[in-house]
Amino acid sequence: MIGHDADVDVHVIAEAVKPEDRAAIAASASVRPTVVVLNKADLIADPRGCAAHCRGLTGVPTVPMVAHLALASIDDGAFSALRELAASRVPLGSVDDVMSGPYRGLLEALDMFGIAQAVRASRAGADAAGIERVLHRRSGVREVVAALAPMLAEVGLQRVRRAVAALEVIAATADGDIAAQVDAFLRDDDTVLACMAAAVDAVQAAGMAVDPGDDPAAHLQRAAHWQRYRSGPVNPVHGACGDDIVRGSLRLWRRVTT
Repeated sequence: MIGHDADVDVHVIAEAVKPEDRAAIAASASVRPTVVVLNKADLIADPRGCAAHCRGLTGVPTVPMVAHLALASIDDGAFSALRELAASRVPLGSVDDVMSGPYRGLLEALDMFGIAQAVRASRAGADAAGIERVLHRRSGVREVVAALAPMLAEVGLQRVRRAVAALEVIAATADGDIAAQVDAFLRDDDTVLACMAAAVDAVQAAGMAVDPGDDPAAHLQRAAHWQRYRSGPVNPVHGACGDDIVRGSLRLWRRVTT
């Protein structure tokens, strides 16, 4: 799915990457962050290997998924049918194994892969909510979200940065009263802390930890740590994140010590 005004593109392919997919993915990745979702992963013998092959072809993060399981809902009727299947020890080797019983609704909602996962969970003692959690996990949606998280965090950071830069121009060029108001807004604790929050989201999405401590010592230690970090060999985006975390941490320290 590709949108001209999107922050991140998600390109969904089924089972294998085709030449037209490669062209569309390349066009998307040339202008904005892109993730490829390899759907119908339940029909692929080695979905992770296939996803890795797709990434090798496109250079874009690729995640296998069984999309219809992500929103699977197990109502009382479905739960009862699954318990019957679990108790009957039907082999579930083919569609006919399911269609031979009163389980057509399950097949339409979950397909064979989902039914097999749900029956296994039922035999292990899961209730309806537990089966839904198993199906949600097996869908791969968590991995898709994990692939998107760092991209979305950086997009959010860049939006904050663009807004701050635009306000700084206004503060420097507008008439006196307006410039003073904008300057006061930029210096306000809440603004500084909002910039810090966006920076924290970005570095955490990139796999780094930020101490969440809320006492004076924690604020100073955090400021010192990120000052050292931003002075090291880091890219400009993460260096600027370090600046924002330092600035916000010192504001928080001032709040709790005055």
